[in-house]
Amino acid sequence: MSAQLLADLAGLAGSAGATVYLVGGYVRDCLLGREPVDVDLLVEGDPGPFLRALSRAASLEPVVFSRKEPITYRVALGEWLVDVSAFPRGELKQALVRRDFTINALAAPLKAGAAGSLDHTIDPMGGVDDLRRRRIRHISVEGLKEDPLRLLRAVRLAVILEGFTLDADLRAEIHRHASLIASVPAERLLMELEVILGSPRAGAGLRLLADVGMLFSIFPELQPLADLPQNRWHAHDALEHTLRCVEEADALQGGSPSILIEARLGEEDTEVLKWAALHHDCGKASTRRVGEDGEAHFYGHETVSAEISRRALARLKVGSRKAERIESLVLNHLRLTLMSASEHVSDKAVRRLVNQLKYDTPLLCLLALADRRAGGGPDFDLRLARLIELSRQVMIVMLSEGERVISPPPLLSGTEVMEILEIPPGPRVGSVMRWLTRLQVEQKLTRREEAVELLRSLPESRILTLDGEE
Repeated sequence: MSAQLLADLAGLAGSAGATVYLVGGYVRDCLLGREPVDVDLLVEGDPGPFLRALSRAASLEPVVFSRKEPITYRVALGEWLVDVSAFPRGELKQALVRRDFTINALAAPLKAGAAGSLDHTIDPMGGVDDLRRRRIRHISVEGLKEDPLRLLRAVRLAVILEGFTLDADLRAEIHRHASLIASVPAERLLMELEVILGSPRAGAGLRLLADVGMLFSIFPELQPLADLPQNRWHAHDALEHTLRCVEEADALQGGSPSILIEARLGEEDTEVLKWAALHHDCGKASTRRVGEDGEAHFYGHETVSAEISRRALARLKVGSRKAERIESLVLNHLRLTLMSASEHVSDKAVRRLVNQLKYDTPLLCLLALADRRAGGGPDFDLRLARLIELSRQVMIVMLSEGERVISPPPLLSGTEVMEILEIPPGPRVGSVMRWLTRLQVEQKLTRREEAVELLRSLPESRILTLDGEE
């Protein structure tokens, strides 16, 4: 808890002559001994004088964070986001009762000289007892129906508050009203989903969503995977495999020394890995075919899965840059597994993979490992060992050569290519440049003179097919 932050806020409240309360998640987290991540404040009466004092201290104007009554304003004060809303004088209890869960309906007065103390906690709904019991309990059914995002927020709280469970009545109400989640704008859903996926318990959160009947309302792409039989290489149906893959990704977000990934993943990389694990097999239902041998096959499912994930991420308003990374991982999730089936993988193939996946190469290694560990099936230990060995080979190239493989400086410019081949500007120039880069990555070209000589030796018919060459 930041005693200095509270002291600063208390001083601002005093200078504005305002009665201000800490409320919600800040109070809850402090009582649990957790480090709060943001600050919620309630101002009694007119919030204007306090907001003006706060914005002067922050040198920033407050922005309207939520226009739903009571209006919530947000101000960035240093590293903290401070949310401020107001309640009529004498109606603090009523304001707390309108909140979502009892453990969030807690308040503490913000007073100068006692800014670091939460000894006087206002608790009209028994939230402190619920903290002791480690349970999440709703305040009213009407509150859940009024803002259906609270259905998902309950699951998010169960994920981030380790050891907490949903109260039986809350679980029943979420199940009863699960379909209402479809009415929540995608932007609001995404904020909660990314907290879940960014946590080390994302798999548990997804299983809880399934248990309370919300999983397919939020992720309809997963519904065709339920009870979908796979083949002998998998010990579980497609949905169970997907959930296990996310759980394995949870275990790997701290890194994997066995494949030379030592550091814990950053926030965005963690989310990208979990999104990819969640969608990597979503195309299996539409590609499932049973061969003459009676075995199920899913040829091309990675391509279909990538397209489905692209549409799903667009629907949920995931940022385009992040969505492109996720789609790329889904599209390529089988490459390491298929490559590791060979007794020998060429350095050329490894270098090409690193060049194509670039800085997401470690995430592809982690996704492939999570996928394999979630799979089961015959010869599991042998196939896992081969995948680990190949992933180490890939990471050695990534770590030792880096930019020389990921983005080698071009040996020739586009202008030089046009002059040597006597071709005009256009797509063909780009095709030639990509081909030359591929040869650099594979270490078949290392000097400018070699590239010039190679291009001068090419017949025109070869120039037309360079971009498609492997």
